[in-house]
Amino acid sequence: MYVVMNMHGDGYKTIDGSWLICDSSAQTEIKDKYQKVWQQIASKFQGYDQRLILESMNEEFDGQYGQPTQPCYSNIKDYNQIFVDTVRQTGGNNTSRWLLVPGWNTNIDYTAGDYGFVLPTDEHRSFPIPSDEQRIMISVHYYDPWDFTGEESGTITQWGPAATDPSKASTWEQEDHLDAQLKKMHDGFVTKGYPVVVGEYGAIDKSSFDSANSEYRADFAHTMAATAKKYGEASIYWDNGVNRQYGFGLFDRRSPP
Repeated sequence: MYVVMNMHGDGYKTIDGSWLICDSSAQTEIKDKYQKVWQQIASKFQGYDQRLILESMNEEFDGQYGQPTQPCYSNIKDYNQIFVDTVRQTGGNNTSRWLLVPGWNTNIDYTAGDYGFVLPTDEHRSFPIPSDEQRIMISVHYYDPWDFTGEESGTITQWGPAATDPSKASTWEQEDHLDAQLKKMHDGFVTKGYPVVVGEYGAIDKSSFDSANSEYRADFAHTMAATAKKYGEASIYWDNGVNRQYGFGLFDRRSPP
């Protein structure tokens, strides 16, 4: 198995103790702390093999679900660059390790589109790696349509062409939208040699409202995995270990198989 280790949730303003705040005025202190944290983590794990992937951060944005703002996006760019430089310079296997970096809130449109995403340079990587082989991957998440995948209500419980009740199916962001979104990442990055990882996708359990909901969750997951494979992208289901109503979990860890 592969392990993705990231700095998860430190930029959420809604969480006590969060500090990686991209629109804070204290950027000098934040970037210094960020560098030191990654220096410690990378040093600890420098001997691990390539089944360990390090990711700079998770869902970093200003907390508002709108278009990217400045200087917040520029600071995210700086965080990614600090991450790459710091990890590489700790030595060991980190000089050739695959590194994962996100754009604004791991949003596909704001990463692939013209909104300010900047790929970090990789000047400190190991020399034996061919110059035309990138060792930086792009991280995005996919939860469209949210009224099916994440909205905690029993209104929208079905998805895809197999949906039997139009009143329970979202009117937007079906298979054609999923395909178009992953194609954006393929055209923008994969074709240039930068692998893409859909590091989170999934749909919550609404079977208490619609007994067929599990079938549509499975359809969504299967379609996502197949579409990602078609475009040469890796996909990782967000199984957060929560089962039953509104849980993303696929495996019930409390019950033996």
